[in-house]
Amino acid sequence: MQQPTRTGPTPSRSVRHPPRLSLLAILVTAAIAPALNARAATPSTGEPQQPRTGLFLDVGLGVTSTLGGQRLTDGAFMPSTPSAYLQIGVGYDVLDRLALGLTFGLGATRGRCLGAVTDQGACVESASDRTSMASDFTQAFVGAEISYRQPLGHHLRLSPRLHLGWTFLDPAPRDGLNGGFGVGIALGLEWATPLDHFTLGVDIDWRLVVGPNLNTLGLFPRVKYTF
Repeated sequence: MQQPTRTGPTPSRSVRHPPRLSLLAILVTAAIAPALNARAATPSTGEPQQPRTGLFLDVGLGVTSTLGGQRLTDGAFMPSTPSAYLQIGVGYDVLDRLALGLTFGLGATRGRCLGAVTDQGACVESASDRTSMASDFTQAFVGAEISYRQPLGHHLRLSPRLHLGWTFLDPAPRDGLNGGFGVGIALGLEWATPLDHFTLGVDIDWRLVVGPNLNTLGLFPRVKYTF
């Protein structure tokens, strides 16, 4: 028996498509995943700032006193009157705790006689030679230094240093004595401030000018900028 033929529209098969909302969620998740991972890797309290190393420039300003020669007032072998001292240095951290640098220091000596002091309080070459000599003169030091930094905490470091160089004396405190080889040691305390690049410190510095045997003792704060 022949079946009746349907003349109506043929129903179409439904094709399933992924929901648009799910596709959007996948794209958003892929976009923000790196940011979420980076945020999760950083402690909520922040990471401690590491002190900078590399090329640096420091400036110190303080006082210095000369040990050597005789005092004009009474001829005693006592330290001279403290005078202003300026130091400028440039260096580089070759290792995490070791640095090399060049230093220029400028100070003055007042009322010190490297010859003989007369009864009238004048500075002369010797008791037999009454040639007047300078009792006030500047000391300009140019040299190299090596320093080591021992951590005392995250931002605090102890910094011993060794100086080697030449000291110029002007005017000459004795005939023909206008300078000499200089050697010295210093002990400093450094604090890496929360301000990036900046370090504050204070130094006690001792130097010897070989020849006239001038000893100088200085105390000065320093400001260091690390590039």
